[in-house]
Amino acid sequence: MKKLTILFIAITLSLLLTACGGEEEQEQTTDPGTEESPEQGTDEGAEEPAPAVDDSETVDENEVVATVNGEEISGQEYNMMYAQTKMMLQQYGQTESDSEQLKEQTLNELINQKLIQQDAKEKGIEVPTEEVDSNIEQIKSQYETDEQFEETLASLQLTEDSLRAQISFEVLLQEYLEQTVTDVEVTDQEVEEYYEQIASQGGEDVPELDEVRDQIEEELLNQQKQSKIGEIAEQLREEGSVETLI
Repeated sequence: MKKLTILFIAITLSLLLTACGGEEEQEQTTDPGTEESPEQGTDEGAEEPAPAVDDSETVDENEVVATVNGEEISGQEYNMMYAQTKMMLQQYGQTESDSEQLKEQTLNELINQKLIQQDAKEKGIEVPTEEVDSNIEQIKSQYETDEQFEETLASLQLTEDSLRAQISFEVLLQEYLEQTVTDVEVTDQEVEEYYEQIASQGGEDVPELDEVRDQIEEELLNQQKQSKIGEIAEQLREEGSVETLI
């Protein structure tokens, strides 16, 4: 099972825009009687339904599933994160039938989030409400109607409140990274090796290195930050008091 990190929340948020963009593109480019090219066809990854979550995989919403330094994590939070974790695995092209592994992954994600939130609070890092509001309005503006927006949320196992919580944590995490993860850098050699990997798989369609250098550097920096944030969460767990109850 591929290990995901707390940064996978960003993928969920991007899916909201992907789903909307896919609908608009389909409306604008479909021309009856015209043969579709592969590029104009249906994006199967964006259209896949969220994987079903069986009742046996969920817990009572009011049950306490874990405590982190005295703060409780509820069954409602667990159920939503479990569905999100299962969906992320699908987006990565993986199928995971072992509910115990999914349970462990879900609890780890929730615990890591809580640890980062607590540490951010101690460091005085706050999330401006207006920034969260702005992000939500930006996402909503991509949809023609509120109904379309709500349907997409439902397909991603989200409510507007849970979306707000995810955005709030994503904003907090980015600020936390800015203040605590300052010792990451990408060398030219790393960029070139990454590019060679891509080039060896992409054939003649791969652009020149100079055209994609900035994107590669950003991707490699993000990978390093993900690794660092995992190390920080592990250290906070060792120093704190964490108890899982399911």
